[in-house]
Amino acid sequence: MNAIIGIGNLNKYTNTRHSIGIYFINKLLKKINLKLIFNKDINGFYCIYNINNIDNIIYIPNSYINNCGYNIKKLLEKYNIKNNNLIVIHDDIYFLPGISKMQFNISDGGHNGIKDIIYNLNSKMFYRIRIGIGKPKLKNFLNNFVLLKPTNLEKKLIDNSINKCIISIFYFINNNPNFAMNYLNRI
Repeated sequence: MNAIIGIGNLNKYTNTRHSIGIYFINKLLKKINLKLIFNKDINGFYCIYNINNIDNIIYIPNSYINNCGYNIKKLLEKYNIKNNNLIVIHDDIYFLPGISKMQFNISDGGHNGIKDIIYNLNSKMFYRIRIGIGKPKLKNFLNNFVLLKPTNLEKKLIDNSINKCIISIFYFINNNPNFAMNYLNRI
């Protein structure tokens, strides 16, 4: 079983750059024609997508991005999912909009949500899709920047990138994570 998790901030921040993981999940759900339901045991929204007799849990934690690790740990424990079957989708300021990478077993790179996941799992042995959102020219504006909606041009580039990420996810859930990484990382 795989866990495909999009992290971000719900409610008024759902459509912001920092919530690109949630945006990704919503695009994926449209593609496969599924909807999430809330489950209080795992404190989040989820559905199960079965393809080729493999169950895949698609999940959005019901927490702020910087505190999502505990809920993700609960989900993995409840469904007995190994860390190397986990893929987390999140924003990345070090990539420009339109650039995405899939990686395994890497540091948090300064992303507080990933830092919290690594802390709660006591491991960085999981997959990540890092979706580029860019960053402001002045570091002091970073917090405001990530909590704003992308511009129309950025959104177009991000949508194009997400379409490639969705293809990569299908390779991942068809038990081919190395091919998924190679596909996404060479684009």
